[in-house]
Amino acid sequence: MSIHKIYNKIKENNVFDKTLFSFSVIVIAVALSSFGLGRLSSQMGKASALEGSIMLQKGQESGFPEERTDKPEKLFVASKNGTKYYPIGCGGVNRIKEENRVWFSTKEEAEKSGYSLSSACKK
Repeated sequence: MSIHKIYNKIKENNVFDKTLFSFSVIVIAVALSSFGLGRLSSQMGKASALEGSIMLQKGQESGFPEERTDKPEKLFVASKNGTKYYPIGCGGVNRIKEENRVWFSTKEEAEKSGYSLSSACKK
């Protein structure tokens, strides 16, 4: 059976409606293009997140952190309202509000300021 015979058979039975066929083609085309655009935007979102993570700071030539000689690193934090200081990796740091944090470079600096090491963070 040829395509021409099938077409004539469908046409005789009035099953083939050009508007229904056109509408079906349009719906399928919209669905496929929406899927493609969704995939594309997903890929673009991943790329922009990746770009944001490797952005360089002003004056920085590579993606690696520069050695800072002008400012010592802040390795310890205390609350201006408390008596204990915490190393950066300690969970107690998260309980201190940002506006109440006092930063120190060394243990000695924190202890000179009257703070003692928290017992929760002793190693």
